[in-house]
Amino acid sequence: MQHIIEAAPEPYKTMFTILAMTGMRAGKMLGLQWGDIDFAAACIHIRRSAWYGNVQTTKGKSSAAPVHLPESLAATLRVYRERWKPNPQGFLFVTRNNRPPSSNKVVQYGLWPRVGRAEDSSLRASCIPAHARKFALAHGSHAESCAGTVAAR
Repeated sequence: MQHIIEAAPEPYKTMFTILAMTGMRAGKMLGLQWGDIDFAAACIHIRRSAWYGNVQTTKGKSSAAPVHLPESLAATLRVYRERWKPNPQGFLFVTRNNRPPSSNKVVQYGLWPRVGRAEDSSLRASCIPAHARKFALAHGSHAESCAGTVAAR
């Protein structure tokens, strides 16, 4: 996974870092706005998700639980914010139409070109079907929430 993150250009590098370090689902990551990032409390508040560029509410209370923000991810987000181009709703990631990108486009343009270059990537193994590689990226790891319980889903 580290090879993919290192090879990715922005904004994919930050997207993949968020997914890898939090275990957050892709739709929730694509629905993040800067107001959801609480650097002081080391939390990411999940308030919405994005599905094919459309913003929607989370499915339930457990889906909206805050996720722990590790310091290394906070540092990555601070650097990303310095180069971030503002948009009307403050989304971390948007298309040229100021809408969150579709996760399938992130995979198509951000992940697959990197997987082909990742020499040691287990995601590149031909025995792993494409849907399993996509799932592995979206659900890579779990993180503790701000309250100390596992909440990344």
